[in-house]
Amino acid sequence: MNTEADKPFAVLLVEDDVDIWEMLSVLLVEDNVELSWARNGRSAIEQTAEAHFDLIILDLGLPDINGFEVLKHVKARPRSGTTPV
Repeated sequence: MNTEADKPFAVLLVEDDVDIWEMLSVLLVEDNVELSWARNGRSAIEQTAEAHFDLIILDLGLPDINGFEVLKHVKARPRSGTTPV
């Protein structure tokens, strides 16, 4: 039986630097975290439109879209508007 306490905490890590992503993913996966990865702003915007996340960790210096612009898109959507970033 799967209870709410057993459910992994869904985190979207928006980070273009593979080394930083690897370091954070090792730390997060140990704590019952279901980690998703977006390497750029467009991917982050698409993923937040398709799935629910409990937390978004957002790099501000992304290669395609400024992190602040990504934040505006994320906060404007009903699905992700209340998600902590």
